[in-house]
Amino acid sequence: LMPGRDRLAVSCLADIDSSGEVIRYQFAETVVRSRQRLTYAQVDESSSSQLLGMAAELAQLLNARRLERGAAYIDLPSTAIALDGNGRPASMGPRESGGPRGLVEEFMVLANELAADFLYKSGASLLYRGNEGFYPGRGEELNAFLARWGCQLDYPPVPRDLQQLIAAIKGRPEELLISRKLARSLHKSRYSWTPLGHYNLAAERYTHFSSPIRRYSDLFVHRQLKQVLNQQPLLSLERDLPRVAEQCSFRERLAQDIEGECLDQKKLEYMAAQEGTLFQGLVVDLTNNGPLVWLENTAEGIAVAGDRQQLDSCQPGDRITVQVHKLDYNTKTIYFACVGDQGKVDSHTEQC
Repeated sequence: LMPGRDRLAVSCLADIDSSGEVIRYQFAETVVRSRQRLTYAQVDESSSSQLLGMAAELAQLLNARRLERGAAYIDLPSTAIALDGNGRPASMGPRESGGPRGLVEEFMVLANELAADFLYKSGASLLYRGNEGFYPGRGEELNAFLARWGCQLDYPPVPRDLQQLIAAIKGRPEELLISRKLARSLHKSRYSWTPLGHYNLAAERYTHFSSPIRRYSDLFVHRQLKQVLNQQPLLSLERDLPRVAEQCSFRERLAQDIEGECLDQKKLEYMAAQEGTLFQGLVVDLTNNGPLVWLENTAEGIAVAGDRQQLDSCQPGDRITVQVHKLDYNTKTIYFACVGDQGKVDSHTEQC
């Protein structure tokens, strides 16, 4: 977006009632001229704006309606790193969720869902985005883990069951542990030439439409939309769709891996400056080398030094005090030394 400049776009125009239901919608080739390009922080500071206030209210309605139909969001903290003028990490911590980011995300999700609906009803070839839900055969392992905190799921759970569990653990000490376990029990979202449904969104059909400048999948969807809008003959792409879907999914995973490596590198650089600092950590898993410890600044590492008996007795949910022991820049691994036991996360008395 360039303020004051005409930019070509494909827009989703929707009428939504006071309950968050879409009454009607259309897609159109448009010309967009923005008045100002705002950062998330600037939007947050402009909360008194009537237009932004209405947008925030509408986003809340859309979210409530999606939750009503059974959508389930697993909230895992992501990392925000601020760099100094030399590109070195100056601060690190969990990225804020909700707020302006949540507002924009709600409208993107709606546009994606309506694009899938529009192309499906038009008979055009559609590149679906979705996931099948929980992996089969993992129910016993998952429920054995959940039982420690008085929780259980009928397996495989429908999205509403998952939503209820997520609500039950919200704000509890073990929320992070259970959320991580749930996320790893779910299929990752991918592109497909057949409708998978989107388990987390409780959506029958879903695609990616909102980011054609950075994802080929969205560009593909825009081309299909333009064919329909311009009443051009619809090309049969059924032979090509499997290859396109597989390639888009592969490139997405590759990009995520590269992004993860860059983030891990910056985490190492930040933690290198914290040697000697004591951190309160949460044991989130057990590895062959030692307990995997998560810090509130979102750094993770393996506790390998310290009281051997204490390390061997660690279980997920234990809280321990650690400090940086060594950093392996080749494997992007942080190793901690355990210097104290702060107790355990124990919620046997509180049932999900």
